[in-house]
Amino acid sequence: MDISQESGLVWTEVDLSGVFDLDVDESLELESVGDGRVLAVSASPDVVNNVLVTDNGVDWAALPIPNGFSPWSVDITGERWLILGRDPTKEAPGTQILFSDDRGSNWTELAVELGPFDGTAWIGNAIVAGRLIVAAVQSDTWQPQLDEALDDDMAYEPSEKHVHLFLSDGGPAELVAEFQGWYTGGHGASDGFHLIISGPAAEDYLLHSPDGRQWSSTIVDVHVTDSARNELWTADPTDGRFKLERFEGVFGSDQVLTLPDGIGWMPDLAVGPAGVAAVGGPASPNDELGGDFTLPDISIEKNGYELRYNQPEGGITLWDLNEDSAVYVFDAETLQSEGEFQGVSEVEDASGSNVVFHDPETGAELVAFSGEELAAAVTEEVSAAYSEYDPDEFIIGWSTDGTDWEWQTPQEAFGLPESTPDDNSFTQVQVAVGHDFVIAMVQTYEFLGSDFGEDAPIGVGDSQSDSTSAYLTTTTSPSPPRWFVARVE
Repeated sequence: MDISQESGLVWTEVDLSGVFDLDVDESLELESVGDGRVLAVSASPDVVNNVLVTDNGVDWAALPIPNGFSPWSVDITGERWLILGRDPTKEAPGTQILFSDDRGSNWTELAVELGPFDGTAWIGNAIVAGRLIVAAVQSDTWQPQLDEALDDDMAYEPSEKHVHLFLSDGGPAELVAEFQGWYTGGHGASDGFHLIISGPAAEDYLLHSPDGRQWSSTIVDVHVTDSARNELWTADPTDGRFKLERFEGVFGSDQVLTLPDGIGWMPDLAVGPAGVAAVGGPASPNDELGGDFTLPDISIEKNGYELRYNQPEGGITLWDLNEDSAVYVFDAETLQSEGEFQGVSEVEDASGSNVVFHDPETGAELVAFSGEELAAAVTEEVSAAYSEYDPDEFIIGWSTDGTDWEWQTPQEAFGLPESTPDDNSFTQVQVAVGHDFVIAMVQTYEFLGSDFGEDAPIGVGDSQSDSTSAYLTTTTSPSPPRWFVARVE
């Protein structure tokens, strides 16, 4: 991975084995609170202290979470704390919303009525701004008619997805708005609530409300999936710093962030008062064009002519080498149009398909390129471009403003051994940012025998939503996590 400004933080390994007394196969997620603190959250109900917080990366204290409650979202940025999770002791342990106004001494459940909606409905998220809480409920009308068909004759009713927004000031939750689409994320801030939904036509909509009741909707051109995202969303940057300040002195992880050169995706991103930390995956040779296929820069010479791909950009030129001039020039727009190209024909023979160029004046054949020749040239060029590309490679990034980055390999940062083609393992790195420190949790997973299939990804992950996390199953054997802290000014 060719990344400029290769320098970075000075990491020191710290022993936190006495703090996190977990079985190695129990998941633990790091999260930047945004105000200088860092959370470590375990979703396991068997862990007594499943939410811990630190303000220096070394000394940790447990948050008072109800016994047996398994949280998957924790927000302690304001005076009203909010957690989402499940109580597995309940008969129907769906997602619960709990809030506390006394820093966790007492918790109140916010009940949300899911009954009125067609199909299946569930709580997608809840976010808090001040003392107001907005709960996003997702519903989907899709239901397979399993009792009517069990084979190829099965028919599915058209599916309708809706996001229903409920508002509460601590009392009963009230339905205040409904949008067609799919909820993908949101946060509370000093100016109210910000949500993103993906509409039925695949547009992304930014919803904003100053009070949780009146909502405005704006189409935004962003990618909000967990992989291969090009930008994250937020309010406008100020003073050249691209951090989103949710509340005074509290920064959010959702921010405008154009991917640095050479980075194709960020499986982990953390923002705090000190800056921005990230785990970056490599950009593929084709990422600069957003993943769309582009013509390679190749030339195929034959019988005094040269077929030049990507000349002009996105087009093709047939060049007469003897006359040193172009015979045909097809630009990108012409190539993408339907219909035949003047002066060019496709001829089938015993060897397959051939592209034949004719004299523009007489119509006589000038030169023919077989499909095999064209395919071989393109394959060779693409193979060369990807020869140095390793999608499983990752690096650790640090930036004080989200624009200028310093990078380290895991070997440079944490002293990890160099990977080899025979490795039967992958390493997961999570990062979080505090007031004057960055913390990283590093854990290696070894695949167990033949249970590891070719389709399982190898890489890094950061949260429940990360696609990698779904593969951390019984087919892997995790090592105890290692912890590293870097001090920043």
